[in-house]
Amino acid sequence: MSVRNLIIRLLINAVGLVVAANLVSGIDLAPGFLDVVVVAAVFGLVNALIKPIVVILSFPFLILSLGLMAFVINAGMLLLTSHFTNRLAVDGFVAALLGSLVISVVGVLAGLILGKDDGGGGRGRPAGGRCARRRSRPNSRSGGSRLILMARIRLPPSGAVPSDHNTGP
Repeated sequence: MSVRNLIIRLLINAVGLVVAANLVSGIDLAPGFLDVVVVAAVFGLVNALIKPIVVILSFPFLILSLGLMAFVINAGMLLLTSHFTNRLAVDGFVAALLGSLVISVVGVLAGLILGKDDGGGGRGRPAGGRCARRRSRPNSRSGGSRLILMARIRLPPSGAVPSDHNTGP
């Protein structure tokens, strides 16, 4: 991940945290810009370092709950972030669950607005994943050119009726 993408992700998390603090009554965020950026950085670190371990350990529950356990994990990451910094206060699990949903929605909307498609599994690949960058390789059996076979379809001239549907005398 490049530094530019890291800064964009940090700002998206910061906006998500501000929106969640304004919409969810149980989330309080320090008002300063630097405070919000610090909380977003801590939230990003928690998601990058701790969340993968929790996801692996809770994988059977993720399968059994058909993915709904991911919401619980995200809420836990928000609660954990509030424990690591005094600039964020989350009053209970319900507030954390609602806040994590708001942060996720803001992240998705920001991705749509910025036109960012992580088609390659979130690794910063262009839209369409790895295939969008791949160029066709020459076919060694055909001397470097690709042969495409297409069926030819003969269509009657416009306005003409095909001969098998002709109902004339």
